[in-house]
Amino acid sequence: MTESGSEPEPERLLAVSEVVSMIGVSRVTLYRWVKDKSCGLPAPIFLSPRRIAWRESDLRRWIASRPVPDAYVRKEDAAA
Repeated sequence: MTESGSEPEPERLLAVSEVVSMIGVSRVTLYRWVKDKSCGLPAPIFLSPRRIAWRESDLRRWIASRPVPDAYVRKEDAAA
């Protein structure tokens, strides 16, 4: 328990279906990225031999670190 008397909220684990929805890629691409490691995708947690998950906080940090293509930057933001 923490000093405030409440336990910290447990880390949320995301299943493959939640991850593909969150990052907008197919299951095949997700599994390719897991094997490749060159894209920097956080490593999954192996819950069992046939089940993997990711920490939500790890994925959110990874998404935030990804560059935004110039095509998606508004002209007003680029001028600032």
